This record gives sequence, C-alpha cells and structure tokens, in this order.
Amino acid sequence: SFHFVLNDTIYKDNRIPPQGFTNAAFASFGGTPVDPDHEGPDPLYPDGQYWDEASYTLPAETRTVITTLYYQTTSKEYVEFLLNENETDDSGQLLYDLWVDNGRCPPVAMVADTAVVEVDGVADANTGGRDLRLRAGPSPSRGGLGIELETPRPIPVVLDLFDLEGRRVHTIELGEVAGSRRHVWDGRNDAGRPVRSGIYWLVMRAGERSRTQRVVLLR
Repeated sequence: SFHFVLNDTIYKDNRIPPQGFTNAAFASFGGTPVDPDHEGPDPLYPDGQYWDEASYTLPAETRTVITTLYYQTTSKEYVEFLLNENETDDSGQLLYDLWVDNGRCPPVAMVADTAVVEVDGVADANTGGRDLRLRAGPSPSRGGLGIELETPRPIPVVLDLFDLEGRRVHTIELGEVAGSRRHVWDGRNDAGRPVRSGIYWLVMRAGERSRTQRVVLLR
C-alpha cells in the first residue's frame, strides 16, 4: 500500500541482518527478519549471523569457481517505478533524467574470490586404502616449488597452477604416474616468464580425482 501510515504488518523482509544482530534485540522493536518460505522452527538467521547463504549445483566438470559481489545503489526497476507512479509533480521524471545522465547506476564490483573445486571419485577397490597425495613447498617460496605426489595405481597426472582470479598460469603434464614422483617447478608460466608474487592454487588431476594445495610465491 502507498498509505504508509496504515501499514502495520510485515509480510516479508529479506534484508541481511547487520553485524551484532540478535533475534531478541530485533524482536523488541518488531524488526525480526520475516520470510514466509522459511519452514523453521529455528529462526531465519541465528544470533550473530550477518550474512546470507546460497547453494548452487555445479556441473560435474567444474574445477574453478569465481565469485564476485556487486553493489548497485539504485536499480532500473526502482527508478522506473518512481517515474511511473509519481503523479504529484515532475520529481519522478527529474530523478529518472539524473539517473540516465549519470550512467544509470551500473553495478560496482566490491570483492571477488576464487575457489578451486576438489572432486573426489569413488575409491578404487584395489588400492588397499592408499590415496592420492600432493605436497608442495616451500611456501612461501622465492623461487620454484618442489612438488611431491603419489598415486595409488598407474594413472595420467596433470598439474595446474591457478591465480586468485581463477586463471590458469601453468600446466605440467607428467604422463602416467605410478607410486611416488617428485617434480621441480621453476616458477615460470606457460610462456616461460616468471609468475608474479601472490597466492596460487596448485591442482593435481589424476583421472577423475584431484588434490589441491594453496601456495604463496614471493619475488
């Protein structure tokens, strides 16, 4: 309703709580988060939670996920709503024109993160309990990396190095590996140039299975 003075019921409020949130404190002034789709009986947000959670089904071949949080001050739908619903004066048109003249409030990337997905297949019944192993060091390193790996049976192995933005910077194809193997990476990318300082993810792919280790390189 546009008669705000008559509005006395909250049907849904899906805003994420602020830091310091507790259900009791928000209930004291009628500000407890409300979502009619929440089944309960637990509260929608537990005390202290000031973030939301979302689940996504990833394709089976997923190896890297890049997540970016965007912030937009004003959406197109909201500006058009104010333009179309205001019948009192030209304020709606004025706001719309300012919005158009100033770039239409494009979303701004606030923060980004990258995660390497570790996919485990069904264990081989003949492995005798042995598993894939990956170990790289030193970390932090000012040069290359000594990479130690182990496979429970002969299997093709590929090592990939990703930066924090999910870009593959180097690939090492080791061919078929049986048991233990050691490899030394000289700190160069696929073009033969030294990689920059930073945090990287080393991913070992062996058939349908993988292992991942975070490494830090310094220059």
